[in-house]
Amino acid sequence: MTLFVIDYEWMPISVKFFEIAEAKTNFSAVFLWKKADFVNGGASAKAITLDDTSKISVDIVRHVVNIEGGRFVVQDGDQFWISEYLIDVKDMPKQGMVAELYPLESRWAVYNPSGCDIEFDRETTFTNHIFEDIQAVGVYFANYEFIHAVTMFTFDNFQFYATNHSASPELSPSSDLKGIAIDSKGHFIDTDASFFGDVTTNGTTLRVHPFDQLDIRGVITVDSNHVGKEGEIIIVVGYKPFSLAEESFFMFDHQGNVLRWDENIANLVAIQEKETLIKEQKSVIQNIVLAPERRVQLIPTTLSVFREDETTFADILLGCAERPALYSGIIGLTGYLRIFYGYRLKEDNTIVFNSKSIDLIIEE
Repeated sequence: MTLFVIDYEWMPISVKFFEIAEAKTNFSAVFLWKKADFVNGGASAKAITLDDTSKISVDIVRHVVNIEGGRFVVQDGDQFWISEYLIDVKDMPKQGMVAELYPLESRWAVYNPSGCDIEFDRETTFTNHIFEDIQAVGVYFANYEFIHAVTMFTFDNFQFYATNHSASPELSPSSDLKGIAIDSKGHFIDTDASFFGDVTTNGTTLRVHPFDQLDIRGVITVDSNHVGKEGEIIIVVGYKPFSLAEESFFMFDHQGNVLRWDENIANLVAIQEKETLIKEQKSVIQNIVLAPERRVQLIPTTLSVFREDETTFADILLGCAERPALYSGIIGLTGYLRIFYGYRLKEDNTIVFNSKSIDLIIEE
């Protein structure tokens, strides 16, 4: 509930507020999710840290009235930090927006909310900070000016991806790290690219349950001749139910949709064609430029049409049918799963991918 003060008496915003010309309000709010409520093993992890695949995001939806902006907040140990990155809602489209930050690309300022005093001092100095023991994460919104008007906003779907330091199964190097490269005509060509990203337990394929929450990431050491060139990220999944002999292949487009793949490389679509960078404290969307090493989030990934029936991997929906859901890392089916990932060069459509798939057996 949003409240305001008249003669030191708290009361809901009402008609009386507009009858009193001198009644004015400002607004600050911070919403935090504690480590004890983190999923994917985060609650029990020895430590939560950040790397260059880490991301914080929130959906700003419907009404935004008299909000100057927002920032992301992270508690590291006992100290809160607030992002220099500003969630700018001034020109937000009517359908809303997704605000997201790769936290290593922002500077941070010490933030000390206390009791009802939670307004952030915008004169505070921002510095680079290394997060070593994340205890909470959240989002802050504010309107600093006292005004005779209503303040209103709606948000949902807050997400935080980070590194979980625990004894749970982690990515281990494949026995064959070398990548495979195929040109636009389907011919194999030489590459010195390599990949890191098997999910194994004591050298065997990892067995998981349908509703286990998974966090699988891969690392690409980009071909030395491709560094600095523009590329696109590709993920392909092979799925075979226990009841069928034939394996089907699926790919993800840049909107997170699951599409059946006919195994023709000319029809292969990319899950990520562009990336968002923070430049001079502004979000800039540009084509992906391949660095020597590229990290890829494989599971969970954003899926907007993902439903389950007895045989089809492309038909999983985690959520209600009326509203597509964000995939949380829960597979929700049984069978054999193989994950391939890599990149495609924009200049000549050369595809480079892992020679050994990441394999899962999902069973009740």
